[in-house]
Amino acid sequence: MSRLLNNILFENVQQCSDDFTKHYHETYTVGLTYKGVLKSYNSYQSYDSYEYSIRINNPGEVHAGKSQEWSHANFYPTVEIISNLYEQIFHEKKIPFFQRHIVENKELFLKLHNFFSAYFA
Repeated sequence: MSRLLNNILFENVQQCSDDFTKHYHETYTVGLTYKGVLKSYNSYQSYDSYEYSIRINNPGEVHAGKSQEWSHANFYPTVEIISNLYEQIFHEKKIPFFQRHIVENKELFLKLHNFFSAYFA
């Protein structure tokens, strides 16, 4: 899988207090909020990402937001990568759509944190 990650964008932002205008990505966005808050909205809902939460945006989903002293890490896996993972786990070929954009799960947060730490090391 490391070969697949060669062209994947990763971000590690220590502090941000920017506003983000409406935009979308052709990939998924999977991110961790370490400090601060991101107040986001998309066509369906508004949501806040606080410390130790996981954020997920679907490909093509228009979103915007305002950050306040926000420290975070993101990566942007392709539809192909997420679809392949889904098929390996559930034995069904499908492009997953995430209904929830904020996930509060400490065990998953720590696993993703370790993943980011290994990438940025």
